[in-house]
Amino acid sequence: MPSLKAVGAARKGARALEKEAARLAKAAEGLDGRRIRKQIFAAMASDVETAKDPNKLTVMQTESAFRQALATQKELPQ
Repeated sequence: MPSLKAVGAARKGARALEKEAARLAKAAEGLDGRRIRKQIFAAMASDVETAKDPNKLTVMQTESAFRQALATQKELPQ
């Protein structure tokens, strides 16, 4: 996932997410690249501690952001 590499280049702790790229790609299935990038940054802002230090971003936070985006996407009229 190019978005994870971009985040990893900027945030050392986020590099650990690259190891879970296949898992996160599966979780993001159905989202376009723009939405994936937005959701990664939404995950970084999901709690105060992660917002203060994005190196604390976890796979669980990222997956949760992807699930939320997918749920919202399903609710929107086509």
